[in-house]
Amino acid sequence: MKVKVSLLLLLLSSLTGLCDLQKSYVTRGELVALHCPSFSDSDGSNTTWTSYTSLPKDLSQMSAAEQREAEVLLHQDHFVIFSASEKHQGNYSCTVGGTEQQIWFTLIVQEHVDPNGYYEHHCSERQSCTLQCADPSVPEELTSNVTWNKDGDSGMEDHGFFPSVTQTDGGLYNCTRFYQYQGRTYYKHFIVKLIVESEEDFPVYEKIIVPKDKQVFQVDLGQKAEILCEANARVIWIVGDEFVDQNDSLRIHSNSSWNNDGKASAWLIFKSVLEEDLPKNYTCKLDSQWVTVTLAKNVPVSYVPLALSIVGIIALLVIAVAVYAKFKIEIKLYLRDSLGCHRQHSDAKQYDAFLLCYKSETDSGLKENDLKWLHSILEEKFGYTICDFHRDVLPGEVVAEVVLDCIEQSRAVVLVPSTTDPGLGSSLPSTIHEALVERKANLIFLKTKSKVEGATSLSESVELLHEPGHCVNWEGLSSMQPSSSFWKQLRYRLPAPSSSRGPKTTHQKMQNPCDNV
Repeated sequence: MKVKVSLLLLLLSSLTGLCDLQKSYVTRGELVALHCPSFSDSDGSNTTWTSYTSLPKDLSQMSAAEQREAEVLLHQDHFVIFSASEKHQGNYSCTVGGTEQQIWFTLIVQEHVDPNGYYEHHCSERQSCTLQCADPSVPEELTSNVTWNKDGDSGMEDHGFFPSVTQTDGGLYNCTRFYQYQGRTYYKHFIVKLIVESEEDFPVYEKIIVPKDKQVFQVDLGQKAEILCEANARVIWIVGDEFVDQNDSLRIHSNSSWNNDGKASAWLIFKSVLEEDLPKNYTCKLDSQWVTVTLAKNVPVSYVPLALSIVGIIALLVIAVAVYAKFKIEIKLYLRDSLGCHRQHSDAKQYDAFLLCYKSETDSGLKENDLKWLHSILEEKFGYTICDFHRDVLPGEVVAEVVLDCIEQSRAVVLVPSTTDPGLGSSLPSTIHEALVERKANLIFLKTKSKVEGATSLSESVELLHEPGHCVNWEGLSSMQPSSSFWKQLRYRLPAPSSSRGPKTTHQKMQNPCDNV
């Protein structure tokens, strides 16, 4: 029969793929409590227990009277057997309502206490020492108290406490937990082996070390997790108030060993981390030293905020580029005029700009009043130093030489079409044209919308110099206001005005800078 039950259990395990078989050893007449871990937010009230022993199969259907008769207690996620016997031996399973998770237990009832089934407790010689008795998970209705004895001693009034432990105190201690329920007393035995480590072996205890000195470990639910604790003496793991068993068949167990460098390693191993493991404290203990760690659910990294940030930055860059492209002239003039952000002149040139008038064959050209206005606004309103060869030329000088000198001494040359012939003819003289090309002057062309009747193209000399990117359109009356688009375009292409004006050789200022010499 037992073989058939075992085969059935293996079959169920292979079908579900979720079986976590836990073995519990209990001495005849002792209390044993099976605890079903929760896989959800359930309080355990809808837990179903199933027996594969001589007890009824569906334990959840047992009445209170039937439970008393069978000396068992069903309480939410706990199944308690008050006095174990052969009829209770066998397999049990629990299932939490709303899930397909099933946990299996095997209960083995023994005639006598297994002397090798003990917990180790290490203490340092001549130090205070308190033995810890295991505290199984039982329903809150069961209250308990603890007694200790060693080698038949009637009891220890100090409850396992040694003010100064010695080598003679080492050995096996019996810990008995007595449980009170409905006026009756039940018990459970545990064996604790006290190992007293001499001062000669371990004169100084080092700090207990956990990986990277972390106190919070990130774990994945449903996955395996391991936490290492090291020291130069044997250390133990405690969960809450319970020692962690080294039985590797348990879901949570420990594994201790000595390293080649003389340190003791204690692993806390979770076969599968459950939600119920997260709020608990896990303590690695060495005598009076301990390190307590907790578990935290590993949250997957979300790239959504990063992606949104990148998209936001790109959007801001696109907006910034679009704004700059639309308002680059206003931005440059504001930085230049209000904040003084412009390149300092170090070329030792005397003038900011030279207004070079020529007779246009295509554009109708600027009139005399327009030319006077252009000249005065540049100098008086915006502070530019303008080369005026009528004003700055000495008597008897050749016009071409004066023009070449103005080109040489100016940072920009503004070609202005005029309605009258300034004396250069309808085309720029070849010497002036060559000077503009060879010296790579900063050329700015003023253009008017109105065309000369019958004209088809720019004059050859002007067309060779023409660069559409340096054109500024003069639109008559609308261009005369200093705040107009014309002045913004012209000032944008002109260099910033000099901080101080160059010396001027005095001659009477002509009303029209483009008049004939």
